[in-house]
Amino acid sequence: MDLKAIQQLLQETQPILQKSKAEKKEREAKGEYFSVFEYLNFSRFEEQLHTPFLRMLLDKDANHGVGKGFLQAFLDKIVEKLKPGFQYDVNSSHVEYKDVYLGNNEISEDGTSTGGKIDILLHDDKKHAIIIENKFNRNGNPAQDQPKQLERYYNYGKDDKKYEDFILIYLTPSGQYASENPMGSNKITYYPMSYDLSGDKPNILFWLDECLNISKGCPRIHEVIKQYITYIKNTRQIMEGKYQNELWNLLFSDENLLDVTLNFIHDGEKIKEKIRRDFCDKLVQKAGEYGLELREQYDNNFITWNKDNIWMYFVGKKKCQSQVGFVVGYFSRTDDNNGGMLYGLSIINGDYSNLEELKHKFKIESGNPDGEYPKFTQENFPGKLSEEQWKEFPWGFSYLSDENRKCDKNWYDWDDPQTLADMHNGKMLKFMESRFEILKKCGIIDKL
Repeated sequence: MDLKAIQQLLQETQPILQKSKAEKKEREAKGEYFSVFEYLNFSRFEEQLHTPFLRMLLDKDANHGVGKGFLQAFLDKIVEKLKPGFQYDVNSSHVEYKDVYLGNNEISEDGTSTGGKIDILLHDDKKHAIIIENKFNRNGNPAQDQPKQLERYYNYGKDDKKYEDFILIYLTPSGQYASENPMGSNKITYYPMSYDLSGDKPNILFWLDECLNISKGCPRIHEVIKQYITYIKNTRQIMEGKYQNELWNLLFSDENLLDVTLNFIHDGEKIKEKIRRDFCDKLVQKAGEYGLELREQYDNNFITWNKDNIWMYFVGKKKCQSQVGFVVGYFSRTDDNNGGMLYGLSIINGDYSNLEELKHKFKIESGNPDGEYPKFTQENFPGKLSEEQWKEFPWGFSYLSDENRKCDKNWYDWDDPQTLADMHNGKMLKFMESRFEILKKCGIIDKL
């Protein structure tokens, strides 16, 4: 790759990025980026926020004040582009306000898969249906797929006893196609749709912008939609449209620059892996300064971020005991129930015979009255860990949030751009040092 071309690309993109950051900072100061959704602690964002909110907008009988306006816009701006000519009667539309249970997941003798729960189901009196599978977890990533999920919903839709025609939409953060796992082995027809801005492709933000225009005369729902848009953009770190277009025009304006751009995309994962590896190495070094060392070399999956249930185990150099350690890691990378990077004191050998003794010996208070020690135990997104998982953390745990113990930075998602930036600039390491400092002041390290 031509080094001069790389330098040229970086130099030309910098002014665009700086203008975007400056405007964002200015608008943040005015409160224009405020979104109440960011301060609501949902354990499952897909089920408790996104899906119910979309159902409400698509319901012509909801009390949002615009009648069938939002639904008609969805048909015109989304459905017509995905499946031209699809007929749906707005006037007789019905929305199910809960997941539609189709029965247990089963495979019949002829190989037909059935069952499951549909996220969003709209149907009219003329036997037409819109089926939406919504995948959006708290990290702004796709929620986990289930085996033959789309195939089961497709089979439900094509049952001519129920519907004469239907459309199956697969809604994900970036609009990707489903894996073989949710599709099954049979060919089905479904339509990917994105939460991101995706050019002229149908996407949620495009429709929501139209909903903003429609709701100008209804200030309450208008403001709620505006905050929801802000929340999606913040979660997905979507640049304002005018700067995104300016950046795209630059990246694709010249064949040489396009070649550099494509090479950056190709090497993107390697760049991320280097940042993660450098951080992990620095974390091990910093832990050593406090008398902690790795029980074993950390798994390379820490670096690639592509496998679940990965941990770093830190123990005392004196190895006074082998049951308790300070751990950093995750049960799952993306699962809404317990996804993301967390840390805490943990049982590291699976022996719980003297648990009460250990709990007393290694106890760390969640916070001192004088505020000297920040919270160290369970907080923020506690998740729905299994009984066995909870047993590993009898003192509680904390998700890796940010230096201010707020969840507006996705430090628990090691694929997040801000996370990677804070790994590189030292902010995350400084925070982890404060965790080691608490362990030291509480006399825990000497007991490990």
